[in-house]
Amino acid sequence: MPVQRLRGRCLGPVELGQPLPQQQGLRQGLGRARGFGHQRRCQRRRSAGRRIRQTAAGGEPTEPVRSSWSPSDRHFHDPRPRWRRNGRGQGVQGPFALEIREVGVVGPWTVAQVSEEELLRPVLEIFAAHNERAEAARSGRLLLGPGDDCAVYDLTPGRTVVTVDTQTQGQDYLRTYPCGYTVRGWELGWKSAAQNLADVAAMGALPTGLVISLTLPPETPVDWVTDMARGYCAAIRTLGAAHCTVGGGDVGSGTELSATVAAFGTVPEGGPLDASHGSARGRASGPVLRSGARPGDVLVLAGTVGRAAAGLEILMDRQGAFPMPVPEHAETGPAWGAPEDDPSALAASQLRPLPPLHLGPDLAAAGATAMIDVSDGLLKDAERVARASGVAIDVDSSRLTPLVEPLRRAATFVDEDPLEWVLHGGEDHGILATLPSTADLPAGAIAIGSCGESTDRAPHISVDGRPRDQRGWDHFAAKDRV
Repeated sequence: MPVQRLRGRCLGPVELGQPLPQQQGLRQGLGRARGFGHQRRCQRRRSAGRRIRQTAAGGEPTEPVRSSWSPSDRHFHDPRPRWRRNGRGQGVQGPFALEIREVGVVGPWTVAQVSEEELLRPVLEIFAAHNERAEAARSGRLLLGPGDDCAVYDLTPGRTVVTVDTQTQGQDYLRTYPCGYTVRGWELGWKSAAQNLADVAAMGALPTGLVISLTLPPETPVDWVTDMARGYCAAIRTLGAAHCTVGGGDVGSGTELSATVAAFGTVPEGGPLDASHGSARGRASGPVLRSGARPGDVLVLAGTVGRAAAGLEILMDRQGAFPMPVPEHAETGPAWGAPEDDPSALAASQLRPLPPLHLGPDLAAAGATAMIDVSDGLLKDAERVARASGVAIDVDSSRLTPLVEPLRRAATFVDEDPLEWVLHGGEDHGILATLPSTADLPAGAIAIGSCGESTDRAPHISVDGRPRDQRGWDHFAAKDRV
């Protein structure tokens, strides 16, 4: 029987394919966990007892000082999920009681106050339940999930693509934006999953799995981390990567919160990579690279651009320029249901991007010669394709009108040209592709330009025939961070 391990800590023997909670063997390591909770409860009671009766300077006893941990306090916010408040799985009693059971820690505690095992048990439970659903839809490619030194996948037949990306606090996102909106773990989990799944789709591949590494400051709430795990799973399901599992990862401590995700996927096995262009021969049966565009190809966009840039402008607003505040919803943050030009909907595009994952393989099947995930800006990423392929790319701005119009309302409040957001804004994670002019475009993809011959004097990228600055996001060249 295999032993579940995570970063050298044995969590007990379990059967492969079974979810971690409620497993025989997991109780073996809970003695110290229960002792941890009991010790803290005793400390709270002793502290509360000392505070019950204070003596004033004149010697008269004051009114009792009620501890914030006191079970008799009738005014409190119970942070536990509703199902735990309704009698199921009762742990330690009290309004802010720390529950340390087979599922780990639940309550307003930080990662500095619990052990790694206690932090990870609810996270592993969430991932195990997700993996069980994902594996039920296909023939078991995940052979060994979170808990050992490595995950084990069976990725044959076909070819495997691998990518990695990081979301770093202060660089890629803020815990609390100037507008007052506080990012939840759910949203960071969603976004860090989405950006990596988009990279896989941009190769024409189907996402197969994620591996996650978290760096957590000591003050990070435990509930924030478990919420983040739910965000990863929600993104995978909602974006259409139904077969993608979470293989495991790593957790460590640091001064800034960051999430690094490695994603991998599979494409049907095709011919060898073309040494001259670096692209796969046989477009429908191999990875599609950035370097296969040819003169005469059509430039195609799947998904959207500009919305995340407008959303960032709204989140960074500290002057009250936008008439509608960003609403905070209990489960999902800014609602998707708002009109597409609503500031809340635009902010949601920054916090929870919606890459069109299914269109990656669809574009590959349609004969895409080159593809790239639009993460740093439409022109910047188009220029990367142009340079890699040795072609010149011209963007027709009139084809971008359907993307520009929903941004005009927000642009008027900050005196911005919405076309600039569309041309230079990143993080929507649409897919930019080139295809032969005779190709049938899949639904959801629109032609926005063309590829031509590149000469020494011709620019690699232009808009309406005129050279254009390809500014976009650059981690090291950017002076103004998020």
